[in-house]
Amino acid sequence: MKVVIIIVTYNNEATINACITSLEKQKLSQVLVVDNASTDGTIDAVRKDFKTVKLFSLPQNRGYAGGNNFGIEKALELNCEFVLILNPDTVLEPNAITRLLSATEKHEGNGIFGPKILMEDGKRIWSIGGELDKKRYTAGLIGYKNLDNEGHKEKEVDFVSGTCMLIPRKLLEKDVRYYEKYFLYYEDVEFCVRAKQLGFPSFVVPTAKIVHLEESQKFTLKDYYLVRNHLLFVERNAPLRVKLHELIRLPKTLYEHVTAGEWNSIQGIKDYFVRRFGMH
Repeated sequence: MKVVIIIVTYNNEATINACITSLEKQKLSQVLVVDNASTDGTIDAVRKDFKTVKLFSLPQNRGYAGGNNFGIEKALELNCEFVLILNPDTVLEPNAITRLLSATEKHEGNGIFGPKILMEDGKRIWSIGGELDKKRYTAGLIGYKNLDNEGHKEKEVDFVSGTCMLIPRKLLEKDVRYYEKYFLYYEDVEFCVRAKQLGFPSFVVPTAKIVHLEESQKFTLKDYYLVRNHLLFVERNAPLRVKLHELIRLPKTLYEHVTAGEWNSIQGIKDYFVRRFGMH
């Protein structure tokens, strides 16, 4: 059973070493690093310390969606059975990938599989899958910031985070890819929604664990992408009643962002309506 791991990087020099080192301990298949035109030492770090990694340096930043789509094509050329999408700011606990693969056998590979994701302290949950608010079609992480315990069971969820998702080749052969206009955020949610429509639901596998270091990072444009891309996600995926609800609610949404001084969010709404997508 062959797995190709895709890690899309952008200025991840501080975390990429720990991520790939944890992958090497899994003793599994090929690692592909797709670099989105980093300006720090990410490329040099990978090239120097990990000789077996296949490194691809893109001339421009294609975002998480575009970078992963590039990597998926390369992975399929290697005749893999599964592709593992993985953030560069993660560390895998022992046997994480093996446990994800074991879960695929129960479902005959017909699904997308994600691990329990812990915060940097290893004690609190970052995600045990994701759920869609059926009223507004906003995406939320299940268990976020709750203390971890061993009582979680494998279950079907609305989506698994693109932080780490195991995808079967047979789904990718149906030409399911990340929608690149999102650039960053919500591309994983839509991917899972579209996959379920083709008979590939999402499952969280809590026995497989990884640690996500996002908590220690500052990303000032996160609110921009989340707000803009939520509207795009609703447009592309939500039923008519949700679209009408969000349109009617728009003045209230703008008021909430203005009173909170969330100017990146306001810019995101503006860019949605003027159809400015991709990188901000």
